[in-house]
Amino acid sequence: PALMLSPDTAARQAVRRDQWTGLFGATGYRVAPDGEITQWGYIATTINAHIASYAISFPIAFPNACTRVFGIGANPGAVENVDYHVQLVSKSLTQCVLAQNRTYNSGGTIPSVGLYWEAKGN
Repeated sequence: PALMLSPDTAARQAVRRDQWTGLFGATGYRVAPDGEITQWGYIATTINAHIASYAISFPIAFPNACTRVFGIGANPGAVENVDYHVQLVSKSLTQCVLAQNRTYNSGGTIPSVGLYWEAKGN
């Protein structure tokens, strides 16, 4: 359930830092006082084919539901003429599968790319 405050007390309420828990690093998670969980990470990938799929295990399992997953591709070498997008293939309480898919007429090989991801749920 969401943290609901009445309008007359909302301005006087504060969430203390010790009410948040998590693992705060390059891959990690945070649990908000209202129970919402945000998890994130990065995986190194290589795109040689038209599409590549990656199973990503979450740092912790969602107790009730993984409600959404976002992914964005990285191109640290700034390789030109190779475009791709990220698609969500599946999600569960413990993992997701993301695919990097080449954009139409994109060619070449990206030898060193990556994938940033974020999952939310409760």
